[in-house]
Amino acid sequence: MNIRKATINDITEIKNLLESSFKKEFPISLLKWKYFNNSFHTMNFVAEKNRKIICHYGAIFFPYSKNSDSLICIPCDAASNIKDSFFGKNLPFVKFSQYVYNEFIKFNNVEFVFTFTGERHYRLAKYIINGKDFMPIIKMKALFNHISQITYFNSLKVEETTIDNPIPEKNFTGIKKSREFLNWRYIKHPFKTYKFFKFSFLNEDIIFAVIRIYNQTLFIDDFQIISGFEHMFLPAITLICKKFTKKQITDVVIHFSANHPVAMLVRNSGVFKDVDLEPFLYSMYFGNMQINIPVEKFTFTMAEMEI
Repeated sequence: MNIRKATINDITEIKNLLESSFKKEFPISLLKWKYFNNSFHTMNFVAEKNRKIICHYGAIFFPYSKNSDSLICIPCDAASNIKDSFFGKNLPFVKFSQYVYNEFIKFNNVEFVFTFTGERHYRLAKYIINGKDFMPIIKMKALFNHISQITYFNSLKVEETTIDNPIPEKNFTGIKKSREFLNWRYIKHPFKTYKFFKFSFLNEDIIFAVIRIYNQTLFIDDFQIISGFEHMFLPAITLICKKFTKKQITDVVIHFSANHPVAMLVRNSGVFKDVDLEPFLYSMYFGNMQINIPVEKFTFTMAEMEI
C-alpha cells in the first residue's frame, strides 16, 4: 500500500471512492471547494494498491479564535473500499489512518485534531487512534407554528446583512469566524445558498446568524452572540421566521455542541425538541487540546460539522 498526498488529478477517483463508501453523491465541485479552492491549509491523502486509490482522508486547518498563531485541524471525508476496514489494528485503513493523523498532528502550530464521528469512525478514533470524547452533538427542531410562542422584545431589531458585518469574536471560542472563513464557507459554497442576518438591541449589534432553507426547513447553520445577550437568541429566531411564510418553511432546525451558551435556553424553551441523531454521533479530539485549550469552552455549530 502506497500512501501519498492527493492531487487535483485524483479528484474523480476520490469522488467515486467517497460515493461508493457513503452511498451518496459527492460532486466534484464540492471536493474542489473543500480541498483545492480555499486559502486555508489542507491535507488530502490517498492510499493506493496496484495504482488504484483504496483509501482517502482529508483535513482542513483553520485559525483558532483565541490565538492567531494556533491552528485547529478538522478532518473530513475518511473513506475506504475495504470491507470491515475500521476493525483490527493491522488492517490497511487503520494503518493509513494512523499515518494520516500523525501527519495532521505534526503540522506546524496545530494544537489538536477535532473530528465529528459516526459509528464506524467513532470506533476507529476511540480504539485505534486514541481519540478522546469531547462533546455530544445536539440537533433540535421546532415547528414553524410553535415559534410564534416565543416572546420577543420590540427593541430587538433584525436586518439582512452581508459577511462584511459579522459580530466581533471576542467572546467566541473555536474556529476563527473571520471574513475570509465566512466568504469561503458560505459565499463560495458550490451549491448551497445562505442568508445573513444581524440583530441589534438598543442600537448595539448583538447577534449574527447564517441560515439556509432546504425542503421547507429553515436551518440555523451558524451564529455568533455577544456574551450577556444569549437570552436574545430565541427572540431572534422568532424575528427571522417572521420574514417567511408557512408555505416557505414548516420547521426550524439547529445543530450545536451541548456546551454552547444557548443550548440550555433552547432545550428549556418548550418549543424546540431533541431530534435523534445516528448512534455514536459525537465530537472527538486528538493531540494537545487539554494543555492549550480549555475543552469545556470550545463550541461548534453546523459551520464546523458540515465542512
